[in-house]
Amino acid sequence: MTAKKITTIVLLAFVAISVAVFIARQAGIVPANLIPFGSSSDSPHHKIIAYYFHGAVRCQTCLNIESYTDEAMKTHFADDLASGKLEWRVINREEPPNEHFVEDYQLYSQALILVDSIPGKPSEWKNLEAIWDYVGDKATFIEYIHTEVGQYLRRL
Repeated sequence: MTAKKITTIVLLAFVAISVAVFIARQAGIVPANLIPFGSSSDSPHHKIIAYYFHGAVRCQTCLNIESYTDEAMKTHFADDLASGKLEWRVINREEPPNEHFVEDYQLYSQALILVDSIPGKPSEWKNLEAIWDYVGDKATFIEYIHTEVGQYLRRL
């Protein structure tokens, strides 16, 4: 075999592997950060997103849910928030760009939703419905959030 044929075969193999890697990334079959081509900083990361969805009219109980959750996040998960492993978002579900969340997460009132966000895969999510049971006891509420978010973070 001549050097020209060997070079041609190597280049064709490189192109074929590059195309296969590109297709695998786009299909979400293989996470981009496990493939040594390209920078992982230019691709999204696996993370947990905690959403508090509220309406335009807010009662004291709804404000307490947001406040207690915010305190739990900042007290127990400051490092995870800073690193981007965890995101904490407060969203008015009644504003036009956010209305899709009602259907996405089957919302019927204020809700705290945890989403396991993996690029290229359908998200798994959980509605922390017990917030309504614990909102009258701040310490129990915060411990509930600490436990539930902690369990979700162990998925990373």
